[in-house]
Amino acid sequence: MQLPLEAVQEFVISTQRFSAANGRSEGAAINMITKAGTNKYHGSAFGFFREQQFNAENVFEQKSGQKGPYSRQFFGGSVGGPIVKDKLFGFFAIERREKTPA
Repeated sequence: MQLPLEAVQEFVISTQRFSAANGRSEGAAINMITKAGTNKYHGSAFGFFREQQFNAENVFEQKSGQKGPYSRQFFGGSVGGPIVKDKLFGFFAIERREKTPA
């Protein structure tokens, strides 16, 4: 399951012996709690952008005199709040990654 980073409120890793409800197996279980809407509107936005002109040249690029194509963008955000006050709440989160083909 892939969740946007902005949608995760907390996660717990359990490494103890599990009950019959969890299959009584050895190993670990990860429980993730997602964010939810509240009676107040809230949200966030983020962006990480890496472009070719800001990268250092490696040995091969220095010899040829040209930088190879490189572009990475990672951006997203979230918004949550009431749909019907005290009764119905909503929350939405998205993230996107894009890169330039080599």
